[in-house]
This record gives sequence, structure tokens and C-alpha cells, in this order.
Amino acid sequence: MQHPVRTIRSGLIAIASSAIMAGCQQTSTVYTASPEIVAVFAGQARGADLSLARACRADTKAVTARVAEEQAPVSFSPGAATIYKAALNARASETLDRPAPDLCVALRSRQDLSPLFLGGPASSSGNRAAREQRAKLGAYCADGSEAVRRDPTMTAGLRAIRENCKPGDTVALPADAVGIIASACDLSKPAPVAGSSVFCTLSTVREIRRLPGESSRSKGSSHEPSPKPSRSIRS
Repeated sequence: MQHPVRTIRSGLIAIASSAIMAGCQQTSTVYTASPEIVAVFAGQARGADLSLARACRADTKAVTARVAEEQAPVSFSPGAATIYKAALNARASETLDRPAPDLCVALRSRQDLSPLFLGGPASSSGNRAAREQRAKLGAYCADGSEAVRRDPTMTAGLRAIRENCKPGDTVALPADAVGIIASACDLSKPAPVAGSSVFCTLSTVREIRRLPGESSRSKGSSHEPSPKPSRSIRS
């Protein structure tokens, strides 16, 4: 027959061990935004481009035609596509006064928007190749966004963006992933924030420059802090 004191002591040790093991388990928080939220910000970003093009003296008729024919990314559901189109139309109708000259120069050099300007490399009407090219640009890069949220370190995040996304795509990145945002986002464009996510338009991924003394010390361990939990985004 077991001694009652020893039995109670063994039970308490087992309970304490289970509590310690449970506390040591790592948990991860997955950040997601509803398709409606993504559609709103994507539509506003595209509408801002077209509004800026008009302010930069693009062909008014060409801009109006582009707004009318612009299609939502193919990854959107019909409902999200409707929201995207409404947000685009609302933002594109805004009037901007005296945009910075460097913004207009950058806009004219963009392959998807240069046809809107008179004397550009292609006319805005009747150029099938230009329309096909526009259809390939400006998508929401869902795979890249999910990959970065799963692993927001610099090395893994930038690799996921290079492999899954293209310049001009919209991505949703953790707000704490400042290194990825600085390296991959087009900082001349609006980057709206919703909860713990930053929505930005991608540019060509920039190289990372470190001081000579830090390159060997940080090699293979360039981690950003994990995103802090926050309340979920509700549509």
C-alpha cells in the first residue's frame, strides 16, 4: 500500500510538470485581412495612380477610358471585385493640385501608365499588347503575403516576394516587418494600415546594405521581431 503523503506529492509534481511543459510551447498568431478590406485598399491604390496621372496632365479621355475598363485582380471573388471597382472609381475621381514633378516623372516611366500620356510609347486605344500587359500588373499577391506572414524574417520574406510577386502587385505585410517594407515596397505610394497589416505596392526588391563590421555578425540571423498580437480585422 502506497503512503498517502507520497501519493499526493507525486500528483502535485505531475501537475506542475504539465503546467511547465504547456507554458514552454510556442504559439503563433496568424494575421489575416478579409477579402473586402483587401479589395478596398487595392482599389484605392489603383485609383490613386489614375488620379495622379490626370493631375500630371495625362490624356483625360485616356484616363477616363482606363478607369472604365480597369478590371479587378482575378483572385478576387465577385463581391470583392465589386468593392474594388467602387473604391477605384471613388479614388480616381479625386482632383489633385500640383503634384510633385518627380512623382509625375516616375508615373510617366511606368509601363502600365505611360500609354495614358500623349507622346508615350503606345496609344491608350487599340493597342492590344498594352492592354494585355496592364492585365498582368497590379494583382494582389496573396501567396507572397501569406508566406511573409508565416515567416516575417528578412531572408525568407524577401525570397517569398521575389518568387511569388511582381513589381506593381499589392501585398499585405505585418506592420512590424519594417525591413521587408523598406526593401520591397514602393515608398512613393500610399501604404494604408489596417490593424496589424500594411498594404503596399511592390517595387523592385532593393539590396540590403550593411556596415562591413556587421555583415559577418548578422549573417544568417537577420530576423525582425515577431508581430505582436492585435485585435482581428472585421469587415
